[in-house]
Amino acid sequence: MRRQDLMAILGTFFVGVLVGGYLYLYGFSTQFAPLGQLTEVETFTVLAEGYGGCERGGFCASFQLESDGIFRAFPAAFEREERVRREGEVASGVMRELRNVFTAEYLFSLAEPIESVDCASFVDGIDYRYRIIRGDEQYLLDTCDTALSYDKSAQDRLRNLFSDVGL
Repeated sequence: MRRQDLMAILGTFFVGVLVGGYLYLYGFSTQFAPLGQLTEVETFTVLAEGYGGCERGGFCASFQLESDGIFRAFPAAFEREERVRREGEVASGVMRELRNVFTAEYLFSLAEPIESVDCASFVDGIDYRYRIIRGDEQYLLDTCDTALSYDKSAQDRLRNLFSDVGL
C-alpha cells in the first residue's frame, strides 16, 4: 500500500468521525427544552348521562366533554324522535374551573361507594352518572350510589355542565 492510499483512508476515517459526531450531537441525540418552556397537558374528560324516569319514555340526555373544551351531546328524546347530536365548545373558564375544583383527591372522595336509600331515580326522577378521567385515573361518580350524593356543590357544578353543553 502506498503512502497516498494510507493518507486517503485516514483522511476519510477522520472526516467520517467528524460528520458522524456532528450528526449525533445535532440530529439524533436527545434534546432538552429549557425549563421555562415545559408545559404539561393533562387529560380531563367528563362523560355524563342521566338515568331513571327519562329511560321510560325514550332516551336520557348524555354528553362527552374533552380536555380541550370540545363536547358532543345527545339531548333527551322520546323513542319516536330522532336524537340529534350537538357539538360545540364550552368556555375555557369552565374547563379551568373544573380542573381546579375537581382535583384527584376530591374526585377520589366523591367516588366512594355508599348505600343508596333515597334516590330520585327510585321514584321516576332523574339521577346522573359521571365518568371523569383525570390523567391516567378514572373516577365513577353517581348522584345515587357514591359520596357525590352528599356533596350538593359538586352536584350543582356537574349538573350545570348539562346546561353548558346545551341540554
